Amino acid sequence: MLKFGMKLSAKGGFPYITEGTAESNLEIEVKCKFPPAKQPPSP
Repeated sequence: MLKFGMKLSAKGGFPYITEGTAESNLEIEVKCKFPPAKQPPSP
């Protein structure tokens, strides 16, 4: 399993009048399944 995340933030507005912030989290998780290895035929 592979898992990683990112955090994004932004801030804007006019000083002393209005100000706003925004924040977001993004998390991604990847799960993989591999087929079983094939056995060579017995002689």
